[in-house]
Amino acid sequence: MTTDPDPAAPPSSIPLGPVGEKDRIEALDVLRGFAIFGIFWVNIQLMARPFVDFVAPIGGADAATSELVTWVVIKTLFEFKFVTLFSLLFGMGLVVQCVRADAAGRPFARVYLRRLALLAVMGLAHAFFLWYGDILFMYSVAGLVLLPCARLKGRTLALAGAIILVGTGVVSMGLGALSVTFSGAFAEMEEIAAAGADTVADTDTDTDTDADADTDADTDPDPDTDAVADAVADPDAAPDTDADTAADAVTDPVTDADPDPEAFRRAPFAALLAAVQVAGPFSDEYAELERIGFAEGPFSAAFAVRVFTYLFVFVNSIFSFLWRIIAVFLIGAALMKGRFFEPRHRAWHWRAAVIGLGVGLPAEALVAYLVRQGEYGASWVWLGGEALHYFASLLLCAGYVGLILLIVNGGLLGWLRRGLAAVGRTALSNYLLQTVVGTFVMQWWGLGLFGTWERPAMITLVVATFVGQILVSLIWLRYFRAGPMEWLWRSATYFRLQPLRRFTGPAG
Repeated sequence: MTTDPDPAAPPSSIPLGPVGEKDRIEALDVLRGFAIFGIFWVNIQLMARPFVDFVAPIGGADAATSELVTWVVIKTLFEFKFVTLFSLLFGMGLVVQCVRADAAGRPFARVYLRRLALLAVMGLAHAFFLWYGDILFMYSVAGLVLLPCARLKGRTLALAGAIILVGTGVVSMGLGALSVTFSGAFAEMEEIAAAGADTVADTDTDTDTDADADTDADTDPDPDTDAVADAVADPDAAPDTDADTAADAVTDPVTDADPDPEAFRRAPFAALLAAVQVAGPFSDEYAELERIGFAEGPFSAAFAVRVFTYLFVFVNSIFSFLWRIIAVFLIGAALMKGRFFEPRHRAWHWRAAVIGLGVGLPAEALVAYLVRQGEYGASWVWLGGEALHYFASLLLCAGYVGLILLIVNGGLLGWLRRGLAAVGRTALSNYLLQTVVGTFVMQWWGLGLFGTWERPAMITLVVATFVGQILVSLIWLRYFRAGPMEWLWRSATYFRLQPLRRFTGPAG
């Protein structure tokens, strides 16, 4: 492979602006379209079901066969692979823009920072008002790390990415090991406490008769008991606030009842905080609040769930997933500098496809088996599966990249290439459109089916939606130069409206 690409044109010949149609690289557009397809397979689970249903292994032996098979397919073929692919392409895109800016003799950092700032705004709006699984804001943060590295040599970028990738994996597995260790310790403590409670209960049973006799003979009231009773019955006592009521409705250990929907709607953030204090977003209480907020609404309840869950996910990603994204960004930039996508590197594409698919696919199948056998966050078997998943997903992603490049550069499957490329050229618009479709079906402002669909139904929606996206993208690009969200993003970045319509018609 060659090293860094040289500018292809003199400074005066390239204006500062978005990449033109003639300058687009088909292979990258096809890969983007493929990534958009795969991402929806994973995201729909978070749109349709509570957060805990995604992170925890699928249910026990009573799980339907179709549900289990679909989960295995998603875990093996899709989860982690397509967000990795999308991240690779983001890093590649940075290099393309940097090279064009250098060739034009124009400053690059200022323009790219505006792009990242706008991406951050879109990401937060997406997360808070539509769906908490947004990746755009995280990309904007990771892009800040990538920007100073844009002009480094390809080998340096690849080495830095590999070091961060391995280091992040080690840290993630270390945190997982702590989770398993403490879960075991907590389980032992609960067993000891339960045994002690049984002993106390047996002792109390033996003394009940004597205690009752003493109580009947004693006619003097207990002043302490009266004081407590008076405090409870005092009509002048300060009433509970909505936040107190919402918290009590979630955390009451005596009633063991489902959360009170009305209390949740009056003070959604307080109820969510109480549920998180019990067991984080992995508790049954939190899952029920998700169902109420998303399936029944109103806006304030759904908004609170989105904000709370997104903040939890983002804060946790700071220690793991965010750094994986940064590492993949760097590797993507290195691949672009080495012009990995070009047909002359066909031998490397074959290696990536054969090794990535040949090793990554069976490894990911083993991951699905191990994760299903273990208990989420509390089993060494589960941790082993997730550790393998972290690295095997990279191999399988590489296999996908190699296979797609062989298809594109070999001129195969023209109809499929054109469809995927059209989606890839409008990737941002299509990514957000998938959220609109998924949340319309699942949330209260649409059909309100959140928590009711099994995975086979979800995937039916995914495939139908993506077929529609291919058709709409092909038709759209016949009349317009870019997707609607791409056009807005570019126009805001360059402080001028970019050309959108492909044909303006005759003058006059």
